[in-house]
Amino acid sequence: MTATRTTEEGTHSADGPRADDVEAWLVSWLRSTEQDHHSRRDEDGLEQAWYGTGYTGWGMQTCLQYLAAAGAVATHSSDPSMRRWARSGALAALRYIIATHVTGFRDAEDGRRWGRTWISVLGLERAGWVIDELEADLEPRYRDGLHRLLIDEADWQCDHHVRGGIGGIRGSRWEADGMNRPESNIWCGAHLWRTAERFPQHPRAATWRATATRFLVNGVSVPGDAHCETVVDGVTVRDVHAGANFFDSFALDHHGYLNIGYMVICASNAALALLDLRSQGREVPEALLWHQRDLWDRLRRFVASDGRLLRIGGDTRVRYAYCQEYLLPVLLMAREEFRDPDADQLIEGLLRIVEREHAEAGDGSLYGRRLNGLGRTRPYYRARLETDRACALGIWWHHHQTRTAHRETGPGPHAGSSGLSPVPGGIGSEAGTTSEWGDPEHGAALVRGPRRTASVSWRAASRTQILALPSDRSDLAEWAMNLSPVLRFEGEGPSGSPTESPNQQRQVVGYTLDRFPDGFISAGRIEEGRALAIAEGWHREDPVADSWIAVAALPDDATVIGLHLSRARDLRPPLLAAHGLNLLLPHDVHTLQERQTDRLSPGHLRIDGRLDVLADQELSVTPVPATEGTGLRSIGVQQIRAGARHGTYWAGAGETILDCAWLVRVRGADDPAPVLEHSHDADGHHQVTVTVPSGRWRLEFDPDQDTPATWGESPGRVRLTAVDASAIAERRER
Repeated sequence: MTATRTTEEGTHSADGPRADDVEAWLVSWLRSTEQDHHSRRDEDGLEQAWYGTGYTGWGMQTCLQYLAAAGAVATHSSDPSMRRWARSGALAALRYIIATHVTGFRDAEDGRRWGRTWISVLGLERAGWVIDELEADLEPRYRDGLHRLLIDEADWQCDHHVRGGIGGIRGSRWEADGMNRPESNIWCGAHLWRTAERFPQHPRAATWRATATRFLVNGVSVPGDAHCETVVDGVTVRDVHAGANFFDSFALDHHGYLNIGYMVICASNAALALLDLRSQGREVPEALLWHQRDLWDRLRRFVASDGRLLRIGGDTRVRYAYCQEYLLPVLLMAREEFRDPDADQLIEGLLRIVEREHAEAGDGSLYGRRLNGLGRTRPYYRARLETDRACALGIWWHHHQTRTAHRETGPGPHAGSSGLSPVPGGIGSEAGTTSEWGDPEHGAALVRGPRRTASVSWRAASRTQILALPSDRSDLAEWAMNLSPVLRFEGEGPSGSPTESPNQQRQVVGYTLDRFPDGFISAGRIEEGRALAIAEGWHREDPVADSWIAVAALPDDATVIGLHLSRARDLRPPLLAAHGLNLLLPHDVHTLQERQTDRLSPGHLRIDGRLDVLADQELSVTPVPATEGTGLRSIGVQQIRAGARHGTYWAGAGETILDCAWLVRVRGADDPAPVLEHSHDADGHHQVTVTVPSGRWRLEFDPDQDTPATWGESPGRVRLTAVDASAIAERRER
């Protein structure tokens, strides 16, 4: 008999969601896709089928990810009739993929053929093991076509690879250079190696392997690789280094911001190839794991105890989708290759998130209600996201079943101690430890302790972003200008959601960032209202205002204090609204409990009994639901604002628009209420003083004092002083 436990989400096995749960989700999902599943017959009467649009580009990636999910059901379902049904659908999808490739014999639904691009092998990699599994069931014409397809893609990547109009294997730390290519270098290299393993007697197999090594070494590449003498797959790293895609800290500036999600994608493509090659008994290149353990050692700091990503640099896409999904194969690699002791429980947490949303959908879809609005306006993208989740679940299920089948053989050759330090606030963390990470050049810092997680990013998707939340409550983490001032002007462009200012009107021009044990202090200046244009009336290229953010994470594993200032420049800016603080609290199916907000005073709120939020102005709580008008922001939030002003109003030239001091603190059970005081003199020198159990602290900020910047122009002078921090001193002495 299987032991069970009952939680607020329902009854599960003692090990959490099991393989049969994932099977049920995928089977119901396959049935739900039938309304968007289409087919046609070839001249021999054989079925070709696709899910979604059947277009080239991402439509074909969608079809390949559908294949990966259907193939998992076809191979591992406990129901023979279900296996036959899913295999029929998977083979029809594979025929369509083969027929519509540039080496095939029929156009795709958009009248074009797919293939021979920098991204065309991505879907082939995600469906890799399924393609190998189904090959023997293909008719001779299609089997030959599959071989042509795989070889043609390997030859093109080897001889003609181009991305963004720039050919060859490249790398650059900065997205703006146009050569930041970590993820595509990995999947192109993995495809080349797999193709050589599939066709070892092919006359180009050795060339594919050699080029694969160069691609893979230039995936997770860092500046130090330019001088690295390590020999990998017979080549010296420095001899094939084509540029660093990551910073030495393993920060990644992909899509132009600190992209934790694409750190996952880079790891996931290595994981897919590693898991498949190992399970098939094929050779694994050393280059496939180049810096992957280093990357995971950093990346795991951004994985909450429930498997949710903490995206301290934000996200430009749908929340808890795409990159979040492909954390599943990464966690499998972390368990199998790096022996991370937390991997299984993180997998369980991630599957629980999927379980809740799938159950809430009620129609078999994996996202359901959350993406209904997106599905009405962008069905092409909705289908892609559904297959991302289905594909990742299929990959997990396949390798879970493969591992279970071979479990009696005992630990593999990579068993042993992980050597990974515990992540505070996560599974198995050690009391009193704190995980810290940062990169001054990329303008980011993270402090994650047993009680509090705090971060700052000056190159976030929304330009500025700060997080402050309990380490065990990732459901309280949201980004999109979190803890940043929000100014709205007439004549600005559209914003990503009602909770933020338009990015095209904001630019960080300088910041300072200093880290110290268990905390950090930082300040930055942002130009606001750039390139405003009022139709048939007025336009201006220069910014109309400046904002400053000063923030400090105290070394008490509890408190973050900050200051928001905004000031008009040389005219009266056409303001529509402005507010400080902008603390965002997610509120949707992923929220594990009913949100409780207690007002202790006009400027003091307590969230779920865990988070004290103070400001020197009145706080308001505004629900912002997810609607069709919120675009890719699929999760509703509660927005806590300080000193909010709405409606047209004018600030004179040089006048203050916002001046807001705030505190966010993770409470202990018996903590007294914190105290916040804010003062400033006629010269604009600000003092924010807080009294918390760790002592009395003062954040001082002068926006007009010119001091050396960590990057760019000086944002002013910022300083943190321990007026009385006896509790911290006593803790360190103990």
